[in-house]
This record gives sequence, structure tokens and C-alpha cells, in this order.
Amino acid sequence: MNRNAYKVPFFAEANRVRATLDMEHHEALLLYIGHWRDEIEEQHSLTYEPVNAVWQVGLETGVHFEMRQLENINGKNFVPHYTGKVVYETEIALAERACVLELGEAYEIVDAFLNDIPIGSRQNTPYRFDLSHEAVKGKKRLRIEVTTSCARDLKRRDSATFGRSMSATVYNALPPGGLLGPIRVGYAIEKGVRDDET
Repeated sequence: MNRNAYKVPFFAEANRVRATLDMEHHEALLLYIGHWRDEIEEQHSLTYEPVNAVWQVGLETGVHFEMRQLENINGKNFVPHYTGKVVYETEIALAERACVLELGEAYEIVDAFLNDIPIGSRQNTPYRFDLSHEAVKGKKRLRIEVTTSCARDLKRRDSATFGRSMSATVYNALPPGGLLGPIRVGYAIEKGVRDDET
């Protein structure tokens, strides 16, 4: 079965087909209309639980610190000019019906691991990872590696020029860096169980 293919509910009316799609910023979808293999599953309903965790954060420079709430790594409270990999680690407990891990906002490239096993890599939104085919029940070590933009690297000639240009700063605001969240786990809703019972 293709993990990324789902049947989408649609409405046919007067030689037109209408479907409602929920897409993230920069997300691309391929919509196929016609007969398809039977093994594609219906998109199931999910209920979400937030991941509230204390994160151990490490930079390639050797700096390590703890974050109780995810924040912009390039903000004034952290390392404004840092570029490179930021590693976030914590422990989470997952129930049997865990289907998806959603990271919310991240800047820029994300690699995700459960107990050091890769579960995916994303370069833009949605930062969503399929857990439905993994043995995820129980306590797991979650590691998120975020590679930030090199726009803040003041050692690079083009970046230093950019930083000194007042007009460039005004018109080309730099995005935040690192993992901002919110992070949540989506669980499949069992058939016959209503949302208010989960």
C-alpha cells in the first residue's frame, strides 16, 4: 500500500467534480480522478494529542541547552547568527493507534528519528511523518534534526553584505530558525468511537 495515497471524498455535479483538500503552505498534491487500485485506504479520522516535553538541544558548535518551550533558535534569547544543524531530543510515550507525527513550524530542513530509526525527511510544510507502519507503542526517544538557513552566516561575504544593507533587512526579513512547533501526535479514531469519547 502506498502510505501517501488516500481516497478523497468528492462531489460530482453537472459535469464537475468538487473535492475539499486541506493543504499546508508550500505543500503540493497530485489529485488523480478515475479508477485506482483497491489497496488505497480511505483517509481516516484522527484525534490529536500535543507533545509537551522538555527538549535537549544541541548545536554543531558544541553548545547544548534545555528548552521547556520551543522557540526561535535565532531569537535574541539564543544564537541570532547561528546557521547549521540544530538537534532536538526528548522522550515521548506513544499509544498503539499512533498514525502521524506533526511538527508544526520548522525552519528549514527536518529529519526525524524514533529510537535512532529514521522516520522521514522534509524540506517544507507540512512537517508530517507517517507512524502507521512503525512499531511505535511505548516510550520512544524522539530526535528532530533541523538544518537552518545559511542567510545569517556573517562569515559569508554575500550574507555580510546582506546584513549591512538597511533596505535588504526591511524588505527581506529573515525567517526564524529551528523547530517552533506545536508538535502533536495524531491517533486513529476507532470505528464506533466518537471524538468526544477519546
